[in-house]
Amino acid sequence: MASTHTVQANAISDNSSATELDIYAGEFAKLVNRYAPSRTDAPSDWLGRLPDEAFHYYDRGISTFGGEAQSPIDRRGRLYLVHTALLFMWMSWGKTTARERFQSDAHKGTCRAASLITLEHYKRGGVLAGYTTYDWFFQPVEEWTISLNSSSVTLDALPPDADIRSPLQEKSTIRGTVKLLSRLRSIKAVPTRSALPITGTT
Repeated sequence: MASTHTVQANAISDNSSATELDIYAGEFAKLVNRYAPSRTDAPSDWLGRLPDEAFHYYDRGISTFGGEAQSPIDRRGRLYLVHTALLFMWMSWGKTTARERFQSDAHKGTCRAASLITLEHYKRGGVLAGYTTYDWFFQPVEEWTISLNSSSVTLDALPPDADIRSPLQEKSTIRGTVKLLSRLRSIKAVPTRSALPITGTT
């Protein structure tokens, strides 16, 4: 049986964790109040208004999602990410449906939110000029539309016979899908998300 000291120590630890997460939840609530979302906004519209600081937290939340958060910034990022998924659900369906959807599809919603945040990160890092989704929750992620900055692609990394080579040389931006971005990333023609700087004008 655990000693009284051990039980008290665990209670203090649990309380400290709860307090930490409450602080992060309060921070996120202030972020939402400052950059108030609208149900007429697309999730990408709201992400585009956020300060760069939020993306440092998102970066850690995405990197550690599905694993154990080891540090305060990881836990803050994880909370920001999950709360953002719930926010996007509210923007799409309203309070009641968002709550029900989150209870049944929290993991899917969080993964979709992470994908949107990743595209915004690529936009701020100069790889994308823009991105759009027909339906962020139901449309397959690989079908989301992107506008790629040609100058961000390392042409030497492309296969000699790549169909995309000529358009990249002829146009400043080309339209494609997330599937294209994933393919370019896999052959190291564009940076990975973790290698991108977090910059922007917000």
